[in-house]
Amino acid sequence: MRLSSEKLLLWIGEQDNPIKINRLKDNVTDSVINYYGQQKPKLSYKPGRLLLDSGAFTATMRGLKLSRERVIAIQERFNPDLAIPLDYPFKPGMTVREMRYAWKKTKENMLFWQNNTTLSGRILPTLHSWSKKALQQNIQWIYKHIDAEYIALGVVVDKFFMNFRGFFRDRQPSLSIIRNLYNAISIIKRTTDFKIHVMGMGSSPLMLHITYYLGADSMDTIGWRRKAAFGKIILPERGERYVCDRVGNFSRRRPTIHELKILSECDCEICRVNPTLLFTDWRARAIHNEFVIKREAEKARQLLNIGRDAYEEYLDRVFAKSKYGLQYLWKYVKLLVKYPPLTVR
Repeated sequence: MRLSSEKLLLWIGEQDNPIKINRLKDNVTDSVINYYGQQKPKLSYKPGRLLLDSGAFTATMRGLKLSRERVIAIQERFNPDLAIPLDYPFKPGMTVREMRYAWKKTKENMLFWQNNTTLSGRILPTLHSWSKKALQQNIQWIYKHIDAEYIALGVVVDKFFMNFRGFFRDRQPSLSIIRNLYNAISIIKRTTDFKIHVMGMGSSPLMLHITYYLGADSMDTIGWRRKAAFGKIILPERGERYVCDRVGNFSRRRPTIHELKILSECDCEICRVNPTLLFTDWRARAIHNEFVIKREAEKARQLLNIGRDAYEEYLDRVFAKSKYGLQYLWKYVKLLVKYPPLTVR
């Protein structure tokens, strides 16, 4: 499998209430749903490059229906570099029949965006699948019908998805998530010339590195901002740690003394000037979290420029320091990449 650092992209999530106004040096991702109710939608920040999602996943999770015409109008108004057509993501509990129908409507919209909007040539098609056979067929349909440089991995699941009972808004680290990502990336790299964008995998340094190692070319993250709002900071080469008092049903893993020392060496604009803000101000945490994630992506690029072995050795050291059970995940990733299962050949 090709693994290159030439154009590893990280898209930083923003919205109508931006953390930063000047984003001219950033690849930025945003969603139509953040502007859907505005009479005259307008970006309140200046992006370098803009990837504009349709908002379909959030709408699906909230039980909302989006107008195709309204989504197109907002996307054309913002004139993004990449636009995701209105798709129909799967929800836990769906039957195969329901997922097939959702995919049929998703395909119809991809063709409509390509043939009837000013966004043709800038479409980022989203892949959804419910089995290995469907995965192969759906990839080939997109490759045959949609003119695109990148393909986005949306809801790529297996037969166990119908019984899923966990939290479904972020990709949680698990063997099934890794296996499904690997299957999709492997088939796409082997049978097409698409570059691969993975949605929602850049909120944790560990998952960011795993995704790049698996062969992704691009990913996006809004998790850095969401974590900050819930009182969490991201530590380099580690995951999230809870630093304030918030009421809610989420992990409250506090930083250790050693991790606080690591934090004291951070040179983001918050930690350099007034690190105590991390404990009181969610925007300060967001700025810190973004800095850490962008620094990790740059580290991936640098190591891959040296070579894949250098990247793997670095990740061996990173995951060896994990005290929360993620070593098994890294071992599984290496086994998949080095000894590909026959089922995805």
